[in-house]
Amino acid sequence: MTSDEWLAAGDTTSPSHSTLTVREKLLTRRREGHPWERGLLTRPESNAGTGEQRSETPALPVRQFTDPCATPDRSRPMADWPPTGCGRSRSSAVVCHATAVAGPHRGGAGGEHPLRVLALVGPTATGKTALAIQLAQLLGGEVVNADSRQVFRHMDIGTAKPTPAERAAAPHHLLDLVEPDEPFTLADYLDRARAAIAEIAARGRLPIVVGGTGLYVRALVRGFDVPRVPPDLALRAELEALAAAGGPPALLARLSRLDPAGAGAVDPRNPQRLVRAIEVAEATSRTAMDDAGRSADDAGLFAPNHVPRDDAPRYHACLIGLTGERALLHARADRRMDAMLAAGFPDEVAALYGRGYGPDLPAFSALGYREVGEYVRGLRSLDDAAQATKWATHRFIRRQLTWFRREQDLHWLDITDGDLAARALATIEPWLALAPSQQQPTAAGEDL
Repeated sequence: MTSDEWLAAGDTTSPSHSTLTVREKLLTRRREGHPWERGLLTRPESNAGTGEQRSETPALPVRQFTDPCATPDRSRPMADWPPTGCGRSRSSAVVCHATAVAGPHRGGAGGEHPLRVLALVGPTATGKTALAIQLAQLLGGEVVNADSRQVFRHMDIGTAKPTPAERAAAPHHLLDLVEPDEPFTLADYLDRARAAIAEIAARGRLPIVVGGTGLYVRALVRGFDVPRVPPDLALRAELEALAAAGGPPALLARLSRLDPAGAGAVDPRNPQRLVRAIEVAEATSRTAMDDAGRSADDAGLFAPNHVPRDDAPRYHACLIGLTGERALLHARADRRMDAMLAAGFPDEVAALYGRGYGPDLPAFSALGYREVGEYVRGLRSLDDAAQATKWATHRFIRRQLTWFRREQDLHWLDITDGDLAARALATIEPWLALAPSQQQPTAAGEDL
């Protein structure tokens, strides 16, 4: 069972249902040999050991055929598409129009123009993976992971990592990069993500950044500077002793003395993030609010202001956010947790313990791993572990929504409102239609 099947269970308004007609039409046209869809849905080849998938599918097959929609008529408005003789659905024609107008997804030679990057974000359990795969198939794109816990190997079920079938449906990058006990910093993520985006764009395909780790997406698309601050084991031991004696409030008080603004942006109940924020503030002698997301932990500092690097890759980004009523998001997350348990989540956690990985590792801060781990170790019942994870997920959804609502130029789509894929494409089309000379790097913005 895929993650999208988990979400769709009992929910007829989920993206997997609302976009089914688009998928059915594409498959029908492919079976009928419609030239626009030939080669669009081929299975990508895997790059073993790299955490990436590659596809030789042409980025823009529409450009290769004689077709009414393939004519790059830049003067034709969207309202006039599809042209006479096209025979396509309106939602498919949106892609066709964007493709004909925009051309390949490359930046200018030598960085003359910023690369196009599509970012699909939002809280957990909104169906980002399903929509990303559809958009990748429609637009000649490849998915770049922006979930901080999906970079860890052996953590598949609990992180809702794309399944083998989903990875086969569209090329994926930045999954299964490191072992759970290996450090993986924000700086590491940016290095790998920027390299992946450059490679994808060089092949004439569209990079689609997908995930719910807001700091990853913001730092990437805004070009933030992230100085590398290695872990200070002696300081961490001192802070762990402080936490043992006084709990998170003691850590928060120390951080407040070092970085008052940053202290107001960190989750005050999360000792790990408080420790990392103190570590970064002391190492750099600058505040988290003054520097560009220096936290090496994936979501360490939820600072609203950052500083862009002068030499960082800059992107012409289109940001789409998925959302819904809070009660609906909670219900979907709860159903997904139930499905994860049925799919073997406790066995996955037990296997991690068997490999020597313990709950003190940063990787285990992923939702559910410590709670289910307590069940595995006989410290609580499975029902208690499941309920604790659901409550933690509800709080996480609230924090994600707060984070993403501060983003500039983010186009929100309600997951219950009509054909999600068609509405996403209608948002993407004007962005793709911009000529390179009209593209501007995504700004850092004072209100981020």
